[in-house]
This record gives sequence, structure tokens and C-alpha cells, in this order.
Amino acid sequence: MVVHFPDGDREFLYPSRELAEGDHIWHDGVRYRILSIVEDDGRPQVVNVEPVTEELGDLLQSEEGALVLVPAGD
Repeated sequence: MVVHFPDGDREFLYPSRELAEGDHIWHDGVRYRILSIVEDDGRPQVVNVEPVTEELGDLLQSEEGALVLVPAGD
């Protein structure tokens, strides 16, 4: 899958469970919210994300349960 981060695109292996809009993912120590997922027959998924703002509720939540992506080259 290809993830469109604010600072550029990166390719990742598919995670163990399917991604859905609204899910949170972690990359380089930053939490992102999935805005949309575009699937095109035979091509990798394209995932658009935005950083999650640090609000009180976010600070009280653990990163446990969020998906951690593995780069495709590793």
C-alpha cells in the first residue's frame, strides 16, 4: 500500500488486519488518522492520512491498539 503523508508518500507492507477510514496508524513516532482509502484493481491501496492533533483526550490514550506500519523494503 502507498500512504500519502503530509511530507511525502511511502510504501508499506499490508498490515495483519485491514485498514479502515478513521483508524489511527503510527509512523516515525507520530499518530495519523486515515482519511480515505482508494483501491484500484490490481494496484496497491492508496491511503490518505492527516496528523492527529494532540488534545487532552489524545494524550490520555495509549498508542496500544493503533497499527504500526512496516516499510515495504524491510
